[in-house]
Amino acid sequence: MVARDTNDQELAARRQRFLAEQGYAYRIVDAHDLAWPEPDGVA
Repeated sequence: MVARDTNDQELAARRQRFLAEQGYAYRIVDAHDLAWPEPDGVA
């Protein structure tokens, strides 16, 4: 997981290129696209 607009973003981009070169598939998703269940009693 990498936060947008941080110093880690460049390292993550290099890691993605390395993984792609090795044949690994990956998917980039935004946190708001993930479905997190609400805790009980919170609506």
